[in-house]
Amino acid sequence: MKPYDLYFLHTSPVHIPPFSELITELAPDLKVAHFADADLLERLVAGADESKVEQSVQDKVRELSEQANLVVCTCSSIGRFAESLTEQGVNVQRIDRAMGDQAVTHERVLLLAALLTTIEPSLALLETSEGNCILQLDTFVVEDAWERFLDQDNQGYYDKIKAVIEQKARDYDVIVLAQASMSGAASLADVDIPVLSSPRLGVKRAIETLRTFHANN
Repeated sequence: MKPYDLYFLHTSPVHIPPFSELITELAPDLKVAHFADADLLERLVAGADESKVEQSVQDKVRELSEQANLVVCTCSSIGRFAESLTEQGVNVQRIDRAMGDQAVTHERVLLLAALLTTIEPSLALLETSEGNCILQLDTFVVEDAWERFLDQDNQGYYDKIKAVIEQKARDYDVIVLAQASMSGAASLADVDIPVLSSPRLGVKRAIETLRTFHANN
């Protein structure tokens, strides 16, 4: 028996408290652990050889999977590297897959990111989500937002994102926040359309997966 039900792979320790709170709220009975490695994202942002970053991510996911029934990668920029291991029988999910599946039920979609490296993998996520109904898909990187996040100015970070949400909302049916770190801005924006973020949706899917796993084992 593995010591943990769920292992989160983060690219910053700042993600550990909010994901811990979600688990406490939604499934306090699960045994959960966290691992944070900022280097995985920093290398990608710095333009490192993508194949080497992919290998590092996959090595870490394999390592964590030996300790848990399910591994969830919470970083949208590297999530695709982790998710590809499902083809090799590794129980791993990317946190934004559930969000992507919900987003593609809308026709006019705006994908917002605070980091340019998130755009390409997030677009690929939407394109591979089931039941894709998207007719218009636009992207926008929120200027100067990521610098606020790195400076640990969460309110400034959310305010930057909120301003763009409220500016753009009238032209779309849904706005998708590409990065888990952006989720705090969703509830701040005064708009009439859904603003989707990945943490709660992704954690709920992980819990459903684990409930099914335990029922069958």
